Amino acid sequence: MTEVPRELYELAQLNGIELGFNDLDGQYRAAPPETLLKILGSLDVPISAPHQARDLLREARLASARLMIEPVIVAWQGATNFFWLRVAAEDAGQNVECRFIEESGAARAWTVSPEDFVECHERECDGYRYVERRVRLPDELPTGYHRFELFVGAQSVAAMLLSAPNRAYGAEGAAKRSWGVFLPLYALHRRASWGAGDFGDLESLNDWVADRGGGLVATLPLLASFYDLPGDESPYRPVSRLFWNELFIDVTRIPESQGCSQLESLLAAADVLATQSSLRENRLVEYGRQMELKRRMLEILAKRFFAGDSPRRHKLQELIGGMPELEQYARFRGAGAKYGRDWTHWSSQMQRGELPEGYFDEETYRYHLYVQMIVAEQLAHLAEGAARRDLTWYLDLPLGVHPQGFDVWRYPDAFAQNVSGGAPPDGFFTGGQVWGFLPLHPQRLRRQGYGYFLSVLRAHLSYAKLLRIDHVMGLHRLFWIPEGFAARDGAYVRYAADEFYAVLTIESQRFCARVIGEDLGTVPPETRVAMDRHRVGRLFVVQYECRADEYHALSDPGPNSVASLNTHDMPPFASYWQGLDIDDRVDLGLLKEDEARGQREHRAHTRQAVIKFLRHRGLLNEDESTEAVLEACLAYLGQSHAEVVLVNLEDLWGETLPQNTPGTVNERVNWRRKTRLTFEEIADDPCIDRIVRRVADSRKWSPEGL
Repeated sequence: MTEVPRELYELAQLNGIELGFNDLDGQYRAAPPETLLKILGSLDVPISAPHQARDLLREARLASARLMIEPVIVAWQGATNFFWLRVAAEDAGQNVECRFIEESGAARAWTVSPEDFVECHERECDGYRYVERRVRLPDELPTGYHRFELFVGAQSVAAMLLSAPNRAYGAEGAAKRSWGVFLPLYALHRRASWGAGDFGDLESLNDWVADRGGGLVATLPLLASFYDLPGDESPYRPVSRLFWNELFIDVTRIPESQGCSQLESLLAAADVLATQSSLRENRLVEYGRQMELKRRMLEILAKRFFAGDSPRRHKLQELIGGMPELEQYARFRGAGAKYGRDWTHWSSQMQRGELPEGYFDEETYRYHLYVQMIVAEQLAHLAEGAARRDLTWYLDLPLGVHPQGFDVWRYPDAFAQNVSGGAPPDGFFTGGQVWGFLPLHPQRLRRQGYGYFLSVLRAHLSYAKLLRIDHVMGLHRLFWIPEGFAARDGAYVRYAADEFYAVLTIESQRFCARVIGEDLGTVPPETRVAMDRHRVGRLFVVQYECRADEYHALSDPGPNSVASLNTHDMPPFASYWQGLDIDDRVDLGLLKEDEARGQREHRAHTRQAVIKFLRHRGLLNEDESTEAVLEACLAYLGQSHAEVVLVNLEDLWGETLPQNTPGTVNERVNWRRKTRLTFEEIADDPCIDRIVRRVADSRKWSPEGL
């Protein structure tokens, strides 16, 4: 076998690729050379064979030496901040002229002389001699995104300077200890629903929780999706992370629906009534039929809206003015209606992220302008209602987007090509996971000043007061899997985590919104250190945390956490407690029977430890039923230091089927299952009411001594 030159590994490291990782068993897994080659190609390194690495490494090192400053500089407020400056040796004696242009447009300038440098190192790279200096930044820079310019002799360079608060909003002082419920909005339904939950149903659930002293309602991402082909139901592969899903619109609350005879006739039509009845009776959400029916109604209202000079037209213009990408999004959906939704098959001109007049279906274009305005109105109404009821308005930000969606088309340079995000093999997925979305490109994202990421955050924080960041480890590194490779043959690629956190803390403080990171699975140590430093909250999930030790079966979640029994990617509590999830993994071929026996035995020990642990704390009597243990576990979380206790509503009636079984597509029903109970049944159930009130009462207890 041909020996792999060490320069390939050095080139990979220079480009932020980790050469291997330790799995959950502590075993080191090296990235194959073929993986490094493919990922380097996706990072714009023109390499196709290992022997090319030597020259490319030399070029990359020389380019780094000639880079005067990094494209992004972070200045943490309240700290002494520096940046590194590199200049050619012959220019080392010159002054450095600095110009700082604030986000507001105000500017200031100053001069740094050679004697002002904090550190100075003479270096050489392939015959190029240069000096690397550590330069102090001024104190008390205003919060925001600023332009920083440097002039050394005839040379000039500019960078984005992020002046960021060290901590996210809500970090100081004792946080209010609250509780809330989790339920996917598509799964929520009433006796008279059309087949899936909508924003009106969500408002009712908000009120129900607020009436019982709760502080928030959590659901899955509410972003725009493709529903014309099966298999795209996942809320974690949206068309865009900038625009919203019209499936959840409550048609009855749209102003244009009032007095609309055409809509009234449609609603009374026999075929519509039959479709509504069929959708209502099906225990699964039929997204295609559901969207087709709702779209017929929304199209009527959109045509009515655009037909006359409605006084509400100015609202649409205001929305477009505040969200300039909306025009292109509507054109993108219009082009999809005309030429097919896969934009990679459009003409080369249409693939460039701009669509002039005539290249899209006009009616579809107007429809998407209209429905985004309606969603914005209904989301704003929900946010305002939540604020009146002292609820924290919660949204979930997914890690990726659909590769055929708007964001990849509009911002192609923000994404790496020919790779997928995923996860390495672990104890649950022994083959690893391929998630099917394109990762963000770390270097290009920096050169663009994080514009795309910033737009995504602002789209969510315009409404949310608590934002959950899916797979927060992706701010530090993400597992990349080359196209056509197995998940086990991927490698981690590093990101500039400080820069991500700076953007997060700036926006969190500006919008007065709390940020929570989903930190489950393989978590590098630096992730939680950074989360604590910047007060990005973490998740505490009982199924991850409980141990077979009766004195330490559960730890305290800590004050900077959202605590729950499970997540949407885990089995419900009853399934976990009874070991049904182990049986399911055997059935799926993820566990061999001898492995399952060992897991069942360990689960039995864990159950007994948890029962004894809860009894030690006076939370459980002799009743060892699943329901009794569920209540006791929730009471324990309620009495803990956790900032928020999140209750999965489906746990409260002993549901055993998960909303999603990771790693499955056709093997299991994912993202489609409605709740077994209607909202009316949930609201009228005395057992459910008793449990949530016990959680509410437990939040009033002092957590000291746990």
